[in-house]
Amino acid sequence: MKEDVSRIIELYKIGTAPDGRVCFPFIDKAGNVYGIQEKIFDRRNNTDKSRKYNTSWIHARLTHNTYKNKPLPGWLEYYNKNKKPMKCLFGEHLLNSYPENIIVLVEAPKDAIYGTLYFGFPEDENGLLWLATGSLGAFTYDRVKALVGRTILVCLDLS
Repeated sequence: MKEDVSRIIELYKIGTAPDGRVCFPFIDKAGNVYGIQEKIFDRRNNTDKSRKYNTSWIHARLTHNTYKNKPLPGWLEYYNKNKKPMKCLFGEHLLNSYPENIIVLVEAPKDAIYGTLYFGFPEDENGLLWLATGSLGAFTYDRVKALVGRTILVCLDLS
């Protein structure tokens, strides 16, 4: 299981912030990072609603908390000036590597991770490739247009 977790981290480029937030990068097919969603989880692996900013985007948190009333580092100033609306899926960067795989589209990056761990990695063309929109509200044409021509199973949350 430890090896599978290491593989997931590498496959989806998952990271952590110094305070333990899990960082889910949204990287498009060309390798461009559109944003990094941060989540704080509790011991049961649910979003920790008792913590302020339990779900955020790293650029917003750094801009409004870490660098509030201070000069922004160059990369963050550049990102804030030039950021484009989020229009890619979590895991989208994997589409070129697995062109024949069936896509399973879920809402949360965490669910894409669980799906991969439970159902298997997408190494062969019969394996599933798990992607996430980020939220139900983000289930838009701009986000899913990268999936044109692919077989897709959509598994949305019950809520």
